[in-house]
Amino acid sequence: EVIAIKCASENSMTLGLQDVLASTDENNLLTIKGDAGNAVTSTAQSCVVGADQEVEGQLYHAYTSGGTTLLIVTDIIQNNT
Repeated sequence: EVIAIKCASENSMTLGLQDVLASTDENNLLTIKGDAGNAVTSTAQSCVVGADQEVEGQLYHAYTSGGTTLLIVTDIIQNNT
C-alpha cells in the first residue's frame, strides 16, 4: 500500500505498528511518499533499520518490525520513537 503526503505545504503524520498493519494487505508493506518538509513519526514499533531500497528510481529508508516493512522516501524528515 502507498500513502502520498506530497503537498505544497509541510505535512506530518504519526503512525504506530497497528496503523501500518491496518493500512496494508497480507504483505504488510507500507510505502510513504512525500517531499522535503514533510515528516513521518513512527512510534513504539521497535523498528530495525534496514538497507535503503530503490523503488522505481526513488530511494527509500527501510524499517522492519516483525513481519511488517515500512518504506519512507529519503526526502521526508523521519523520526522513530
